[in-house]
Amino acid sequence: VANDALTRKNQEIQQETQAYLQIFKKHDLTKLARAKPGLIETRANKATDEIFKVIEDETEPQDYDTTPDTDTTN
Repeated sequence: VANDALTRKNQEIQQETQAYLQIFKKHDLTKLARAKPGLIETRANKATDEIFKVIEDETEPQDYDTTPDTDTTN
């Protein structure tokens, strides 16, 4: 059941990735960045900030068991 959920989530992510790649294919970002550097820089910085926030939220230390493994039978 968990594997099925992961598979479905992976498929959703792959579809989303493809949609974004299609957007980038349709636009010459290099040309646009040269013509309007402020436009691209502002949006890129905002998107980067949003992604870093998601990563920080997903990797909060309290989400992990930091108890040392005391099993010495190995």
